[in-house]
Amino acid sequence: MTTIKKPFERLQPLLDRIKPILIRYKKLLLAGGLVILAGVLFLTIQVVLGPDEPVTTYTLPYTQNFDDINLRRWYTNGGVWTLRTQTLAQTIGGEEPAQLHIPLKLPEDVAYHASTYLILKKDTKAAGFVFNSQYPELSQKQHRVYLHRPDKDTLELVAGYLDETGSFVPQAQIPISMNTEEFRLDLFVYENTYLVQVNGQRIIEKRPLFYKNGMIGFYSIGAVSFDTFKLTAAENEDPGDMVYASDFEQEPGGAGWVPFSGDWRITEKQMTQHDPLVNDAGIGYETSTFQNYVLQATFDHKEGAGAGLLFNMPSPYQVNGAYMVRYSDETDALLWGYFDNEGVFNRQGFVEITPPDNELHNLQIFSGETSYDIYLDDQIIARDVPLLNETRGHIGLITSLSSAGFSTVEAFPLFGASTESETAQPLTPIAASTATKIPLPATPTPAPVSTNILPAATSLPDNGSAQNGTDAAYHGIFNGDITQSGWKSIRGNWSFTAGNLVQPNPQGSDWAIVYTPNTYKNFTLTVGLTHTEGFGGGVLFNMPYTDRLNGAHLVRYSDNRPDAIFWGYYDETGKFIGQGYADVTAASTDRHILQIVSKSATYDIYLDETLIVKDLPLQQNFGNIGLLTSKSSVEYDQVDISGTQAASSSTTTTDGFSNLKILSGKWNTENNILLQQATDVGDYIINSGIFTDEFTIEAKITIPKNSDIGGGFIFHMPDRGSRKGAYIMRLINGGEGLFWGYYDDANKFQGLGSTTLVQADSYVITMAVSGNLMDVTVNGLPVVNDAKLNRTSGWLGVIAYGGEVKFENLQVTVTGISGEPE
Repeated sequence: MTTIKKPFERLQPLLDRIKPILIRYKKLLLAGGLVILAGVLFLTIQVVLGPDEPVTTYTLPYTQNFDDINLRRWYTNGGVWTLRTQTLAQTIGGEEPAQLHIPLKLPEDVAYHASTYLILKKDTKAAGFVFNSQYPELSQKQHRVYLHRPDKDTLELVAGYLDETGSFVPQAQIPISMNTEEFRLDLFVYENTYLVQVNGQRIIEKRPLFYKNGMIGFYSIGAVSFDTFKLTAAENEDPGDMVYASDFEQEPGGAGWVPFSGDWRITEKQMTQHDPLVNDAGIGYETSTFQNYVLQATFDHKEGAGAGLLFNMPSPYQVNGAYMVRYSDETDALLWGYFDNEGVFNRQGFVEITPPDNELHNLQIFSGETSYDIYLDDQIIARDVPLLNETRGHIGLITSLSSAGFSTVEAFPLFGASTESETAQPLTPIAASTATKIPLPATPTPAPVSTNILPAATSLPDNGSAQNGTDAAYHGIFNGDITQSGWKSIRGNWSFTAGNLVQPNPQGSDWAIVYTPNTYKNFTLTVGLTHTEGFGGGVLFNMPYTDRLNGAHLVRYSDNRPDAIFWGYYDETGKFIGQGYADVTAASTDRHILQIVSKSATYDIYLDETLIVKDLPLQQNFGNIGLLTSKSSVEYDQVDISGTQAASSSTTTTDGFSNLKILSGKWNTENNILLQQATDVGDYIINSGIFTDEFTIEAKITIPKNSDIGGGFIFHMPDRGSRKGAYIMRLINGGEGLFWGYYDDANKFQGLGSTTLVQADSYVITMAVSGNLMDVTVNGLPVVNDAKLNRTSGWLGVIAYGGEVKFENLQVTVTGISGEPE
């Protein structure tokens, strides 16, 4: 037990010892020795008192590398603490606990994230954090989270607090696998709760706090080493896992991977990019972001050379802002650098290496706080390459002018201990700024394969020549000589066949044709199309040119999967920039109607009379229209231009959710009943797979009375995998009332309103939302009318809070958007 005496209680023994000396040498003091003795006395007092009270607060972010500190100034309670090779070591074994607190205060009422690396020894019984320790009773009022090893074959993660009697009260005790002696421990502490990750995976969900603020320190029973302690502000109340292992060998595999260029498919248990003609073909992993991590992949080239890794990607749907390491597609070299915000590659270096041939290779990236290291086949290639912008983000795979298959992809936390092999000698990298031989040219941002390399051209000015759809209606007639029809082929084998406009070649990417007689603004484009082989048909609109795709908007079926469409635009260089995509009914060989409503600043997309997404931003609001196929043969039997009257949108009603995605909680989803069973405090969410702006949702909700438990709906979610920006409306306090509000950009809840209810055994809640207005009835009685919302569309789901909540007879009627973008 740590007993911290008051300052004068600690000083009294010293005063008793020096009092005779003061009397004996009184004259000497009066003669001038007072100054010297006072100085000695001051220093003695400082040594005796030590770090009596923390007088300063952490400045975040805080990093302690254990390389040059005076541990005598830290608060010690048991054990022998010392510094060894830039680690903090507790060297005494046995059964007695040891604690060491850093003499700094945690910032008051600030959510924080603490992390350290634990290196267990043979006699380690426990190792971890003590946190929110209350000064001066540091060892009597505290929380603990630690790895506990009761015997050599058992390891568990334990979390809890000390009660009023000083007894430890466990809040969680979870067995974990014991396949290593090194662990990364991450602690996230919020206003009223905390959660814990081990080696990047969340092990303990939110547990309530009994002590707030205070101090943080280290805890052990037995010898242990701590490496690199970091303390930062916790920016996210729902941090994602920091570990990933690919599932390409499973059926189905590739969960979470989203291609944005190229032909990516799982073939023979590899994530394979099949098209060797595409520059910078990429695929991103959208489920998690990573920071301070190792990314490694094993892959082989099928044709050509040019495969590698993307990391620290701001978006998993494009290369803009991402870092890249890959084989060169031009010479026998490995190159590295980053894409700027416009998608232009900036090389940071390259090194000549042996050609990859068709052998398996392992590429590793160690991405840290300010720099990254590169290893190829366990040999270091480059060290301390600066991270100039992004230090965290998504991960991805890339090929350029090559075909390659990736067998495994893994990401896991970067441990504090050095990862370098003692015998590994780095190759000599050729930095872009210091190269003495002719350097490789920086990887360009080329036009897609479908874009002809043409001389510069002037885009169409909006000088009045662009006509409104209502004034220049068009209905395509696909007979006669196509060369005299106004339709101009940019690429592909386009023809008029049997009254249809046909592109029969399924082998090429982005075959395009443009209608040249008129340019349009404020119009609806309606196209009827049928796939006869493959999938990839779509439309072009607001095209600035009639001889290239640069600047045009695109909406088409994916050529990788038949049940998705995507949309975006080509930038001025011809590079495609994705704006989103949606799961839809499989194209098959059925006829489909694709409609685009292009307005002054935004556009809407309809498929088969169902609104997929609305109010997407336009890069250009006028231009020519066109058609496009990719790796597919398509027949177009209808191309119409009309005014911007809203295309029809069907109303669909479903029982329950057909495309569930559990974001958090322990859910049972059998028999058309959603039952949330986790009992800890926290929000537990299921996303429906419905993206909508106008809907009615109804469910019978049952929650325990006289409790803090609640349940209801979450809607207008911007991101299917996060509650940030979403609105919620749910029961509170066991049914005593109902409230609604939203989570802001900092993921903090902002209440907008509430009302009391008559308690009942269950509650039939009907919520109707139309854009930015919400109505709610409970057990047939209206309780909310025209509540104002700041968002107008998003994902829809259900939410439970803090315990067992049952949702029965769930019905959703969608009258607006009904797409399913991931």
